[in-house]
Amino acid sequence: MGDSKTIALVKDGVRTASLHRLFGPGYALPEMLPPPPTVAEIDDTWLVKIVVSSDPIRIQFKVYYTVDLAKALYFYKHPGSKELPARIYHDFIREFCNLTAGAIKVWLADLVTVMKTDDLVVNLPDQKPAMVEMPPLDKTDSDDQLFDTWVFQAEKLQLLCATEIQVFDWAQVANIQPNVHPADDGSDEIEFL
Repeated sequence: MGDSKTIALVKDGVRTASLHRLFGPGYALPEMLPPPPTVAEIDDTWLVKIVVSSDPIRIQFKVYYTVDLAKALYFYKHPGSKELPARIYHDFIREFCNLTAGAIKVWLADLVTVMKTDDLVVNLPDQKPAMVEMPPLDKTDSDDQLFDTWVFQAEKLQLLCATEIQVFDWAQVANIQPNVHPADDGSDEIEFL
């Protein structure tokens, strides 16, 4: 297993990538809260997950949400917008996952370049009812697998996010640099036509 500094760096890198993709320029950054001890009501909750993988590491980023929460986040980001079909709010969360995965890919690209490999893959987001795959709230880190769960809170909105990280080569992963705040050029804003 890697040292605690490397583990914290990897977990924080994913949190930072997601934070700046959902709440970009012009928005007050939300609080990051610890996860709830349990998820009581998950009947109407959805899960979107996306995977970024390379030879040394595989990162699954997951978002648990309801349509009402996705809608509220959409209107938080696009105040004054008109009412839209529910599928658009699902699309909003899927696009957030796409942008987060892209940011993780850019963050890991330096590591992959050092390794002289082209093996850095991002899959398409996978959406399903959350009861199929519950949040990893009670899982603890092991020698080659890391778990992290947190809640973004902005005003009264709370979005549960999680990562499951498989490490195949700790020596390479130890070379990862901290994930820094992206340029505030608005290029990573979640947009819909």
